[in-house]
Parts: sequence; C-alpha cells; structure tokens
Amino acid sequence: MSALTTKRPPFSLARRRLAGPAPTRPVVAAAAAAAVPPPEQPPQIVAPVTTFEDAADWLAERAASLAERSGRRIVIGIVGPPGGGKSTLAACVRARADALLRRRPLRRQRESGAAAEEEGQPLAVVLPMDGFHYTRAQLDAFPDPAAAHARRGAPWTFDADAFVAAVGVAAAGRSAVAVPSFDHAIKDPVPSAIRIGPAAQVVLVEGNYLLLDEAPWRRLWAGGGGPGGSSGPPPPPLCDDTWFVDAPLEAAMAHVLARQTSEMGLSAEEARGRVEGNDAPNARAVLATRGRARVLVPGELPMRDC
Repeated sequence: MSALTTKRPPFSLARRRLAGPAPTRPVVAAAAAAAVPPPEQPPQIVAPVTTFEDAADWLAERAASLAERSGRRIVIGIVGPPGGGKSTLAACVRARADALLRRRPLRRQRESGAAAEEEGQPLAVVLPMDGFHYTRAQLDAFPDPAAAHARRGAPWTFDADAFVAAVGVAAAGRSAVAVPSFDHAIKDPVPSAIRIGPAAQVVLVEGNYLLLDEAPWRRLWAGGGGPGGSSGPPPPPLCDDTWFVDAPLEAAMAHVLARQTSEMGLSAEEARGRVEGNDAPNARAVLATRGRARVLVPGELPMRDC
C-alpha cells in the first residue's frame, strides 16, 4: 500500500507562495489553459432538495448510480467555502452511498465474485484536502513565518501538487493507498491516516479549492496537465462529478466565527480578526468558482438528523 504525504517546500517555492504567484506562473497557467481547453460542461444542476438529509440522500443516489453505470471507481469533488458544511455533507453522503452500494454490487463484482471478498471494506470513502496542509514546521520555513501562519488555509498553504497526485492515484487504480488526515488537536496533518482500499467504488474528495482555474488544481475539474506529457489527447478530469455547497458568505463566516470561539478558545475579537483577515478572503475565492461545478447544493438547509 502506497502512502502519500506532503513534502517540505524548497525555500524558493515557499517565497513564491507567500508573496503570491511568481512572474512566470501566469505564463505557465495561461499556456496550460491554451493547450488544454476546458471540457464542455453540461448545464449546471441545482439539487432538488429542501433539507440537509434530502441533499445527502439525493447525492448518495447520484454517486451510487454513477458508479453502477461506469462499472469502475469514481471520484467526486465536493467544494464549498470554509464553514459551509461540506465536511458534514461528505460524511453523510459517504455513509448513505456505502449502504446503497452494498445493496447493489457493481457489474464487475457480480461477474467476478469479488463482492464476497470485499464484504466489510468501505465502498465509499472521503479523501479530505485538509490532510495536505503544510505542517506548522513547514510554515516556519517560509520567508515570513508569521504571515504564513496567519494565512493558513489559503491555497498556497497547501501542498497542492501532492494533493492532486493523491487524487490521481485514487482515481487510477484498484490498489490500496494511504492519504493524510488533519488533526485539529495537534493542528497538523497525520500521515497515512486514511486508507482507500481496493474495494472503494466512490471516492469523495472534499475541499475548498478543487475548482480553482490554475495549476495543479485545474486537473481536478478540467483535466490535462498530467505528468509525463503525451502527444495524444489530454487526460480527462480526475473528478467524474463536482458538487458545490452554495453556502452564503455571511452564514459560512458565522459558522467559522462560532467554531473559533467555542472549539479553538479564541476571544471574539481574535476570531473576528482571523475571519476578516483570512477566512473571508479564502471563502470569496472559493465562491467565485461555483460556476464550474456540475451540481449546486443549496446552502443553509435545515437539518433533522444525519
């Protein structure tokens, strides 16, 4: 079983991420965009749901049906602003999709008899982007450590290359792979904490920045840009489907503020400063990508029980 973790960024890379894109980065991104035009997107769907539980049921059915039709493992991106509820939704969809898949094995399982061998193994798993935060020690190595820590959660504070590579490995094969999680108690990733076994039929990739229109994130929703290069057609998107939890900015930031005061022990003033200086700018960047998602999930749905 291979394990995928983040690597220490070289000093020059850290400087570029802290200061913003290097002068050559837009050229690279523009060249990639020219070489790999965005795939033609079907019309965006608004999930026809009125409660959180309805959304979890509808999305689980969509995921299980997509896996059943394709006869292979599928990867679904779940995107939304911080505080928008995407992690809770991913966990609920995972449980429901797993139950659905156990009741109707894929065609390949029925033909090979693999269903019995895979009994008890997770059929739907969550691969969180949070596990690919740079560690606090890595942030200490940035040219301005204080600014790096203050902006933790911005796109450049993640090991995006390692994250996208992990999604690619999960999407490509049936072998087991281990990916990191994030432990809020120690405020750092935990290597190899999540196992995606060969039985997994649905991988729910959950994170803020899956729909950014820049390398390497673009590989997730638009394809192309894979390692090695090829004279053939560009690789397809790593995500078979993308869902956006469309939480209003004000509501999402209220959730973040409450979490920082109740769970992190910050004063109200400290929490407001963090939200205004980091979480809100990050959320605005995420909300700007909503148009690239295949499915919009209404935000702030009433919840009964998940």
